[in-house]
Amino acid sequence: MTNREQWARIEAALDEILALPETQWPEASARLAGGDTALLAEIESLLACSGGIDPVLDRPVTDGDPGLIGKRFGPYSVLALLGHGGMGSVWLAERVDGLFARNVTLKLVHPALIDRVMTERFTREREILASLSHPNIARLLDAGFAVDGQPYIALEYVAGTPLTSYCDAHRLSIRARLELFQQVLGAVQYAHAHLVIHRDLKPANILVTEGGQAQLLDFGIAKLLTEGEAKETELTRMGGRALTPDYAAPEQVASVAITTAADVYALGVMLYELFTGERPYKLKRESRGALEEAILRADPVAPSRAALSEAAAAARATTAKKLSSTLRGDLDAIAAKALKKSPTERYATASAFGEDIARFLGGDVVLAQPDTVAYRALKFARRHWVGIAVTGVLMLTLAGGLAATSYEAKVASAQRDAALQAQLRSLTQTAAARLKSADVPGAMGIILEVMARRDAQDALSPEALTVFQEARAQDALVLVLSGHAAQVHSAAFSPDGQHLITASYDGTARIWGRESGRQALAL
Repeated sequence: MTNREQWARIEAALDEILALPETQWPEASARLAGGDTALLAEIESLLACSGGIDPVLDRPVTDGDPGLIGKRFGPYSVLALLGHGGMGSVWLAERVDGLFARNVTLKLVHPALIDRVMTERFTREREILASLSHPNIARLLDAGFAVDGQPYIALEYVAGTPLTSYCDAHRLSIRARLELFQQVLGAVQYAHAHLVIHRDLKPANILVTEGGQAQLLDFGIAKLLTEGEAKETELTRMGGRALTPDYAAPEQVASVAITTAADVYALGVMLYELFTGERPYKLKRESRGALEEAILRADPVAPSRAALSEAAAAARATTAKKLSSTLRGDLDAIAAKALKKSPTERYATASAFGEDIARFLGGDVVLAQPDTVAYRALKFARRHWVGIAVTGVLMLTLAGGLAATSYEAKVASAQRDAALQAQLRSLTQTAAARLKSADVPGAMGIILEVMARRDAQDALSPEALTVFQEARAQDALVLVLSGHAAQVHSAAFSPDGQHLITASYDGTARIWGRESGRQALAL
């Protein structure tokens, strides 16, 4: 077996072993070595370097290779170990050449891994970092080789906490987490715009300072884009597949060509973790194989339906019930879109991802949601609830005013009708009294006035009709003209005084003989 093949087996084994709990490392090492004692010894040696050391880069640890403390790498002197894994280590160092004082983060390759592959990978990281200048990306300060030929990279030292730990420690609400996450999206979009795919986005590679500024770190396995894709290179074929399984996209697990969508997927996993405190997939067994199978085939549970503990909710300044309610709907849809299996179904860019989050924060329509009239109406109502509430109050006030006015009008009308009826009853009683005192013409004149009131509902009351009929019977001079089907509204004599013409509301006019009272003509 060539050195290249041996290294490829070692790195692939380390990828799988380091994803397991430390108690399972011995069994996994023996299984993956497959009886090769030399390979097993090399794996165990590298695991011994990484075992038990806290990977959080902002917290120095006391153990490590004491021989490196005080060692010079160019103008830098090593102060303390910050963290390391199977591939290399990260140290806190200070510049001691007298030009200026500065603490830096010094990245070193493990001495056992210094070959052409790792040196090329280190050189590529230096070139990538040199091309990036963004307030949320840790800056490359220097790079070179120690006297013994060991390569190093000096980066801006970030005194910070991993993204998820920072959010939990500061009990950030979902809104505050989204606002901080926007910084990360901006940094990733900047890298993508410069044709760089990070490929290893995870909370440990995003530190947040006490001032709340996110810093993106570790472009050690980043790839440069060519025609929109980052295809497998000779470096990758020789050096093996390096990634963090928990945040790897399906296309990374399947070892096919990747695009910026792989970083969008990793960002989706981190967002899910920021929402719930958990990762998207619930595994039946804790193994890398089970995780990769879930990444390729299983659908993640919506954040709002995840097992949200009260402890996780408290870290988000809320309760589990309220947290589920906050996540339900738009945030479920945003996370689901970022975690789509197919790269083409995810957000096209980190910028598009950030824009949808910005729409949610602003109360606008989220593009990850189905575009329906009901959804748009709901978002409009939530966004303009103050105006809608004010308008509703005004409408209710107006409706109340109209109802009050209508009621008052009805009361006034009823009072007017009651007064008219009282007046008509009084006139009828007066006509009856006149009739009893033999004043037939007076009684007839009054009762005819009563019967002529068309605006009175009871003008033709039984009492009024009785008075009228009695007055007519007693008045021999009264001539009754019968023929109209409705009330007569006007009457006039002919010029010679021999005929009378009447007009009625039945739509007819009739001519009567004055003496006989008979109808002469109907028009």
